[in-house]
Amino acid sequence: MEENLHCLRKETRLIGRYTIEGVLGQGGFGITYLGTDELHEKKVAIKEFFPQGIVTRNIEYQDTVTVTFVGEKDNYEKGKERFLKEARTMAKFSKDEGIVKALDFFEINNTAYIVMEYLEGVTLKQYLRENQRIAPEDLIELLVPLIESLDEIHSQGMIHRDISPDNIMVLPDGRIKLMDFGAARDYTEFGEKSLSIVLKPGYAP
Repeated sequence: MEENLHCLRKETRLIGRYTIEGVLGQGGFGITYLGTDELHEKKVAIKEFFPQGIVTRNIEYQDTVTVTFVGEKDNYEKGKERFLKEARTMAKFSKDEGIVKALDFFEINNTAYIVMEYLEGVTLKQYLRENQRIAPEDLIELLVPLIESLDEIHSQGMIHRDISPDNIMVLPDGRIKLMDFGAARDYTEFGEKSLSIVLKPGYAP
């Protein structure tokens, strides 16, 4: 992806251990980088909290994220705390083979980062586009590990809320991994709120 002035530059080092190699993707709430874990000499994915529209950064001058409007500072801090909670949630399930592993998380540059295992493969969305007809037995073999992972998540009192083909990675050996726990919440957090406001349209029962 073409470099821009708000993405960290290639070879930027974080906490003296992780080196940025490039940008893997950007969304409304963050930037995901390809990185290197210098301690273990392996590739990692590094997710940075960067909510578009309320923050800015010009890497020609500094790597620190600046909140654009003073009135958004509280929202930014709350969002950052939710982001770190995502990291803790992922770490909680890191022993599950069907869930992407969170390896580390930390705060610097006035923002937060989650270091995850780097997964070679394609999203289930891409996989389905390339394999439009999948035999029932192949589909069952593909999805059973995901169902088992969700069973483990639910048994711990969590609900993921964002199960969709673009949030599931198909690895070269055929295994799948559930990604992105940004929407995960404890059952107890819902209270009297309507679930309709926290579930993904088109993929929620």
